[in-house]
Amino acid sequence: AASDVYKRQLYYDAMYMLVQAAENAGGTDTASLVKGMTGMSFTGVDGNITLDENGDAIKSIAVNTYVDGAVKWTETLGSDGKVVSKAE
Repeated sequence: AASDVYKRQLYYDAMYMLVQAAENAGGTDTASLVKGMTGMSFTGVDGNITLDENGDAIKSIAVNTYVDGAVKWTETLGSDGKVVSKAE
């Protein structure tokens, strides 16, 4: 299902973000990972992600709907909530 694909993308990106955070901070303990992720930018399967000083993700999101049982992309919103691109 489409939702399973999206979950796999998120999990994949999350694991590689942890690896990058460990490399950034030089450790795998919790404090090092937090330090390594703070302000981190990462390009993954799901696009570009930046974590701010609070650890909140700043990224664009795709808005989809279901039409006749199939996923249909409708638009993409930027991190500011404004429409970046839209289906015709």
